[in-house]
Amino acid sequence: MQQALREGTRGSGASVRDRVRAGLVVAEIALALILLNGAGLLLRSAVDLQRVNPGFDTHNLLLAGLQLPQAAYASDTAAAVTLERIAANVAVVPGVKSAALVSRPPIASGGDDCAFWPEGSQGPSNAYGANGRVATPNFFETMGIPLVRGRAFGPADLSGAPPVAMINASLARELYGPADPIGRRIAACADPATGKAQWATIVGVTGDIRASGLGAGIRDEVYYPLAQKPQRAMALVVRGSLPVAALTQAIRRVVVAVDPQLPLSQPMTMEEVVRRSMASSRFTMTLFALLGLTGLVLATVGVYGVIAYFVVQRTHEFGVRMALGADANRVVSQVVRHGLALGLIGVGIGSVLSLWATQLIHSELFDVSPHDPATFAGVAAILVLVTALASFIPARRATRVDPVICLRDG
Repeated sequence: MQQALREGTRGSGASVRDRVRAGLVVAEIALALILLNGAGLLLRSAVDLQRVNPGFDTHNLLLAGLQLPQAAYASDTAAAVTLERIAANVAVVPGVKSAALVSRPPIASGGDDCAFWPEGSQGPSNAYGANGRVATPNFFETMGIPLVRGRAFGPADLSGAPPVAMINASLARELYGPADPIGRRIAACADPATGKAQWATIVGVTGDIRASGLGAGIRDEVYYPLAQKPQRAMALVVRGSLPVAALTQAIRRVVVAVDPQLPLSQPMTMEEVVRRSMASSRFTMTLFALLGLTGLVLATVGVYGVIAYFVVQRTHEFGVRMALGADANRVVSQVVRHGLALGLIGVGIGSVLSLWATQLIHSELFDVSPHDPATFAGVAAILVLVTALASFIPARRATRVDPVICLRDG
């Protein structure tokens, strides 16, 4: 690039080429700033996500899917009994603290859409939406979801017993405000089209969880006991101190002992589930960072090339000025100012364009404004600093010109 620059000639044609080169450098700086702003916002978002409390303890927690086939288990009740037996056998494995079952594990699969309405409301015409989950009594203890009020499901909540349900704190506030929801009734995951519903009595209120991912908001939750809403597809949730490989083998042995034909999905730690839920954000952040760094390198090389050419053009001028007593630092300052002018123009244009461009990644951000001033200022400062450094190197070269040679050549 510098070779091509040096081969340019002065005059009106050269002046046009100089402006084109400067314009390209400004464009490179602006593009680098836009991409680095995006990467910076995504990085801040990722850091903030790591600090989010999901509402349960993700450590030492393993998930494994179980689905009992219709051919082997004719009724959902028979399937549910077998699933509970597996969970009970896993719970007594040495190194296992507790084991439970849930129809939709948080973060891994969100929850089933559940329409319901509280007793005394307008009924199906005013139905609410929530995540519906079926779980065994010790699910909340195993997950580390706190019990805020009332009780968890118990051994008495069987098929044929009065239907019961648990709701999360967010839903309790929405439905009943400061009043106690314990003992109130809701239509359990009803069909708004027909209005048919099984009424369930609220027996407990749990803490809120981020069921759809760390970056998702808190959604209303309704829980039902497995014994009263039998299912044949459930997730086994195990908390223990064993290494993942050893715990996985232990679970497989238990499942094979109960039913050798029963398929078990690949167990996965909850921490891995959380990491996978953030994969899209991490990919976008990495992509922006790589493109931004590439743009930064190109902008740095471009600034260096333009300033080096600027120095070559004015070698005679600088030599004469120093021969007449000009301070070398003033020469360096003039050259660096020329480079900084390009950098500041590029930063200005890039900042304005960033106000629009960062809106495109708004959905990927968590708790960070797409126009975050700290990120914008930090990236701008980095680009100005890089521009100054790229200008300083050829500027120092200008001070090494021999004034005697310049006067003689002139």
